[in-house]
Parts: sequence; C-alpha cells; structure tokens
Amino acid sequence: MKMLFTLYLLRTVNFPFFPCNGYAQVIPKVRSPLLRKMSLVKITALRSSTLKAAKAIPDYNFRSYFVQHTKDRFTAFDASKASAEEVVAFSKKSEELLAQMRRMALITALYAEQKVVLDPRSKKSPSESSPAPEL
Repeated sequence: MKMLFTLYLLRTVNFPFFPCNGYAQVIPKVRSPLLRKMSLVKITALRSSTLKAAKAIPDYNFRSYFVQHTKDRFTAFDASKASAEEVVAFSKKSEELLAQMRRMALITALYAEQKVVLDPRSKKSPSESSPAPEL
C-alpha cells in the first residue's frame, strides 16, 4: 500500500523518472484539471503581456506586424487540446519571443522614429500643429 501511494504521489507531483532496478523508467505524467487550468491561465497571461509588449513598439509597421502575429499565434494554439509537452514548449517559446519583443521595443525607442500617415500615434493635436500667436 505504501509503495502504491508513493507511485501515486510521484505521478501527481510530475516527477518524470522513477528508479527501478537501477534503471530510470519514464512514468507518464498525470495532469489534473487544476494543472490544466493553471497552464491555461499562464498562456492567457503570456498572450496579454506579449500583446502589451507588441503595442509598446514605437514604429507603426513593426507594431502592427507583431500585434497581428501575436494574435494569430495564440489563436492557432489550442491549449485545451494540446498535450502537456506541447503546452510547455509553447510557453517557453512564447516567453523567449516576449523577451525579444521587449528588447526590440526598448532599442527601437532609443532612435528617432519616422512619422507614418496611418499611425494614430503620429497625429498631432491642433495645439501642436500651429503654435498660438503671442500678443
């Protein structure tokens, strides 16, 4: 009974290897609904932080590309049907892309940007376009 409880404990804690006769046997991971929900929450948080980082890029063309790319990437990935390994791989890759995007936003902000007609951020307010005459 104690051995069965130990095996159950190792499987629920996601311990990947269980030594048996000097060899390591791979035990399939049993994912509980709570762990599945936690991974979905993590994927959702990654999506929102990646979108936030994409929207922080000053250049209109890069910003619109990365916002659309992020939306497409997370829409295409269905975490509810993916295996545990796929979710882990997707989250690692997404974290790497998030770090790259944050660096890109920081570096791009250091340089002067060219104004683009389509960019709503580059439109000047009426007070900025024509200075008020001094009396």
